[in-house]
Amino acid sequence: REYLVLQAHLAGLKGPEVQAETARVLERTGMSAHAGMPIRRYSKGMTQRVMLAGALLAGRSLLRRRRLPR
Repeated sequence: REYLVLQAHLAGLKGPEVQAETARVLERTGMSAHAGMPIRRYSKGMTQRVMLAGALLAGRSLLRRRRLPR
C-alpha cells in the first residue's frame, strides 16, 4: 500500500483521492488482501501485480490531464 500511495502522489493525486484510487487499483489487481505485507515477501507474480497497479494509477492521471489531438 505504501508504494502505491507514493505512486499516487507522484501521479499528482491529492487528499482523499489518493486513498480511494489506491484501494481501487489494489482491488482491481487482486492485491487488496496482501496490501499490508512487505513487497520483499511477495512472489514474482504478486510483485508484477503491484507494478501494474502503479501503472494504472499513473495512467489514470495521464488520461485525465491530456487530450489526444484530433
